[in-house]
Amino acid sequence: MLQLETVQSEWTSSVLKTSVGQQQQRSSYDLNRVEETERPAAPKELERRVRRVEKHLKTAMWSHTKAAARESEHKELLERVSQLEAAGRSGVRKLFNVTRDLAAVDKVQKSAAQLKEQVSVLESRLDTTIPELQKEVTKMEFELAQTSSNAQVAKDNQVRAICDFYFQIQQWIFSFGQYLDMVM
Repeated sequence: MLQLETVQSEWTSSVLKTSVGQQQQRSSYDLNRVEETERPAAPKELERRVRRVEKHLKTAMWSHTKAAARESEHKELLERVSQLEAAGRSGVRKLFNVTRDLAAVDKVQKSAAQLKEQVSVLESRLDTTIPELQKEVTKMEFELAQTSSNAQVAKDNQVRAICDFYFQIQQWIFSFGQYLDMVM
């Protein structure tokens, strides 16, 4: 931006110097001619000279006006360039943000793909493991039923053994009671 302002000021000063220098050269040239030709001249020639001086003045004024117009155009161009530069910087920032966002989206997509792959691996493991677990559960249920049955049989055997023992004790007491009756 500083370079543009420097170039602008150099260009403006060179244009003004050139136009002022040309006007001074023209006016000094015209004055020299007028001084040289101060002798009495014919009215037609004077009119022609006056028109010529007027023409030079108009040309000088026109070139000065053109320089001012070019200067305003130059300022407008510089403003436009600075606006375009600002828009370019803004565009670069936006592009950087979009690129960063795309990189983040790409990472998320990769993570989602990896997660999907891991879920499918777990599903396949579950698919193979579930039947094995069902077999194990069935086996455990069978063993539980067997154990429960064995426990019931053992309980029945214990009850029977206790009943037999009780019956034997009653018989022994009865026999002992009869023995005592006999002995006494």
